[in-house]
Parts: sequence; C-alpha cells; structure tokens
Amino acid sequence: MIKDKILFICRSGVNRSRTASFLLNELGYNTDYTGLSYADEKLPDAQIVVFMESDHIKFVEEFFPEMLKNKKIFCLNIPDNYEFNEPNLRRIILKKIKNLGLLK
Repeated sequence: MIKDKILFICRSGVNRSRTASFLLNELGYNTDYTGLSYADEKLPDAQIVVFMESDHIKFVEEFFPEMLKNKKIFCLNIPDNYEFNEPNLRRIILKKIKNLGLLK
C-alpha cells in the first residue's frame, strides 16, 4: 500500500475523481477526491495529485499556486463524459494509473 495520500481532482468531484478515489481505495490506496471549488481544502493533505484534465491543473496553478509545491502532479486526460463508477470509466482510470506507474 502506498502511504502517500493520492488526491483526485475533476471539475465537480462527482463522477471521475470520485470513481478514481473509490477504485484505488478498494485496492488499498490512501485516496481522496474533490472538485475544483474545494481543492484548496483538500490539497494540503495530499502528496500526490491526479487531475482529470490539464485545464484543471491550470486552474489550481492560477488560484492556489503555493498548494502544488512539493507535490507529485499527474494528469489522466479523461473527459467529462462518464457517470460515477461506470465500468468503462473504471477501466480507463485503472489503465491510465498503471501507465503512470502509480500502482505498485
């Protein structure tokens, strides 16, 4: 199990980031999720931050630049086309997370 907390961020924190967090939590990882509007509340506790889209990174860099310092930042590039816990979304997340080398 990775000790570092992984924070997943998407636009609203309802479908993609929540699915990713639940999926990796099921695999034994320490995870959390949020939408952009609450990112500043969740970022301090995370060591690894995984964004769903590159625009989300730009938003956080603009409004909360200090909060990304000393964090490992990744982007999955998953568009907002999925419902929470949709099987295809789970497969895509797992594949992209594995490709990033985040799973042990």
